Amino acid sequence: MAAYRSAATSLATTLALLIVTALAAHGAAESTPEAAGGGASAVRDPAEATAALPIEIEADQGIEWFRDQQIVYARGNARAVRGDLTVTADVLGARYRDRPEGGQEVWQLDALGNVKIASRGQTAVGDSGVFDLDTGVLLLHGTPTRMVSNGEMISANREIEYATKAQVIIARGDAAARQGDRLIRADEITAHLERKADGGTRVHRIEASRDVSVVTAKEVIRGNRGDYDVTAGSAVVTGDVKITRGANQLSGCRGEIDFKAGVSRLLSCASEDRPVRGLIMPGASGEGRGTAPR
Repeated sequence: MAAYRSAATSLATTLALLIVTALAAHGAAESTPEAAGGGASAVRDPAEATAALPIEIEADQGIEWFRDQQIVYARGNARAVRGDLTVTADVLGARYRDRPEGGQEVWQLDALGNVKIASRGQTAVGDSGVFDLDTGVLLLHGTPTRMVSNGEMISANREIEYATKAQVIIARGDAAARQGDRLIRADEITAHLERKADGGTRVHRIEASRDVSVVTAKEVIRGNRGDYDVTAGSAVVTGDVKITRGANQLSGCRGEIDFKAGVSRLLSCASEDRPVRGLIMPGASGEGRGTAPR
């Protein structure tokens, strides 16, 4: 789950250049779908020669520039490519404002319909997306919405919020985080990122709340809250905990999972004088991956 921040930042830079492209393409004329030429269009960034940052934007219905509202749109199977970053959506938009010291700056980026952001093995998809450059927060909405990086995935059926400054990803609504054969599901999942030596990022901790399920190759641990230390390879589940392995079931107050050692422990609720309880089925092997119903 690495390098999400670089993908979001690249998205901001790419769509910010959309304004420069539109200005060069339209000049001083008012922009309408007809002025944009209709049909397929491809425009190169005019700053390429000086900034050495080429960008290609394509839109079946053209590019619109609304100067009074200070909005630029690329409509109709819109596609923006800059280096190894590709952003596609039905509509790509950039909202900009005048700067007190002169010039203009982009403050919000919009992607509407069939949104996909792809860069260096990382992808993010959703029905719509909004990136606020002031707060550094990227919001992806959709059913489903997901971020995938290096074979690891965070998904949700409502929205994913990525705070690039705080380095936190929050998935809401039937959320899931998968890493190899480890799967965590909950109503809400919060992933905390940290910087790697090579400049990328990685998830080092995952918090899960409400209707939590931790699924391993052999068992399912359910509870109300979960805390997964990715670096240590261990997790703690609390609140009405149940462990299911095959046909065998245990219930208690706190579950501890050591993924590296392949060991799970179930502890009683000492403060409530509630012992661990179990249902062991004779002849049941207890093997086989459990499922976490939603």
